[in-house]
Amino acid sequence: MTMPLLTVAVSSRALFDFEEENEIFKLHGEEAYVQTQLDRLERVAKPGVAFC
Repeated sequence: MTMPLLTVAVSSRALFDFEEENEIFKLHGEEAYVQTQLDRLERVAKPGVAFC
């Protein structure tokens, strides 16, 4: 007998604290958001609520 599978989806905003980046997107738009993400490629993201 095959066991049913459980699929769990977790958003990147739950895994990582992207609140500051989200605020940049809301206030300054997509271009500023993308540039911020590119500027921070080498920075390790802080854990989000999924780690609490």
